Amino acid sequence: MKSTLLLRPVYHWTERRIRPHSFVCVLALQVERWMRNRLQAQGVSVPKAIASLQRIKVGEIEICGKRTRSVCRPTAEQKALLAALGAPPVPATL
Repeated sequence: MKSTLLLRPVYHWTERRIRPHSFVCVLALQVERWMRNRLQAQGVSVPKAIASLQRIKVGEIEICGKRTRSVCRPTAEQKALLAALGAPPVPATL
């Protein structure tokens, strides 16, 4: 699990903390495998896809007391990755 998830040792001493931590680690591994299967046709690795999708940013603008969240325009690569993963297109505002 340490390879692409970049996990490090976490020292939990109680079962109340160990179980949720283990659950999150296994869930992350399952999501990574699911992404690998969905992106296989495009020949993109999961770490590369995550790095590309992390560049999608949201900014909050306040004009005359009104706040609006604006999302940067996704690149063609990001649009293709989202489509391959079955995610909806990125909206212009939130």
